[in-house]
Parts: sequence; C-alpha cells; structure tokens
Amino acid sequence: GRLLSSGDGGKQWRLVRSEGTPIAALAVNPVFSGERYLISVLGTMAKSFDSGETWSELGNPAETQNGDGSSVGVVRHPYSNWQFTFSAPALSFSFAIDPQNSALLYFIRDDALFSSSNGGFGWRKLTSLITSAGTALGGVAVHPSRAGTIFVAAGGDLYQSIDRGASWSVVSIAPGASLKKIFIHPRRPDIMFITAGR
Repeated sequence: GRLLSSGDGGKQWRLVRSEGTPIAALAVNPVFSGERYLISVLGTMAKSFDSGETWSELGNPAETQNGDGSSVGVVRHPYSNWQFTFSAPALSFSFAIDPQNSALLYFIRDDALFSSSNGGFGWRKLTSLITSAGTALGGVAVHPSRAGTIFVAAGGDLYQSIDRGASWSVVSIAPGASLKKIFIHPRRPDIMFITAGR
C-alpha cells in the first residue's frame, strides 16, 4: 500500500510512504497534527512525529512482546483523545487512546486485547479479559473523563473495566449478535452507541 499526502487541499499529492502490505488505517492526532499512526492489514504499526516525513516502526502488538507478555519503550510526545475501528480480510482491529493518560493505547486484534503505556513503543496482552472461547472482540473505547475506564465489545456483550483492564464487569446487550464499534459522546459520556451485526 501507499500513503499519499497533500498540503494544498488536494490539488497536488506526493508519496510519503510505501508499504509491502495494504494500508488499513491512518490516525492523525487532532491536537498535534504532525503525529500519525499507520496500521497495515496485518496489524503492523508505524508512527511519525513529523507529518510522515520519517517513521518509527512499532511492529505488531500481537508479535512484539517479551516472553512475559510485556515490552518496554519510551514515550516521546503528548497525545489527544481519538479512536478508530476497522476491518481487514480475515482480521479485525480496533484502536483507542486514553485521554486521561495519553500514553496509554489499547489495540484489539481478533480475540486479543493489548495495551501500551508508552505511546505504542511497547505492548502487552491483557489476559484479564475472559470471553467465551472463539469470541472475536469488536471495538474498544475509552471513557473521555473517567480515568482508567475502558469498554470492549465481545460477541453480544459489553465489557467494562475501571482499572485499565485489570478486572472486568459485563453486561449482555444483544445475545447472538456481534457487537462492533463503540462510540462515546466526548462531552456527554453517558451517551453511548454500539454498532452490531449477526
């Protein structure tokens, strides 16, 4: 895949990055617009601090852990709150950032949830989230004002953690359905939306 950039409202374009695999998503920090994440359909990540001129390879959260399920990195820049969910052939992804602790990232790939405490330079699998065997995870979202509160959709259930994924409670929303994206109103967080399929 190729990433193109325009600085004149779309009149002219230039190539800023080529990938060996198709690009699934690009996320731009809305406060620090030069900071960007690029994710391929295989789940590999790259990060730029200079509007795509140079990139740091972050690897794949599912494959770049230490033997104990953790890894270490350095956070180099503040973040803003944003999240996205997307699908690729045979794989499902979701990504969110904690607005109360902007170095905390959450990433879903299929049936696994990963977290990073250093802006994506290191990841660990959150094994505390226990779902039914074979249940693919849908979206992940972070509460915009309640520190450490995250939501994960899995099958027809919505899981909530108030301690950054250390423990979970669950509410059955749509038995037999497949919950996907989670949207939380940024100014009225009691208002939530979830997309669902079967």
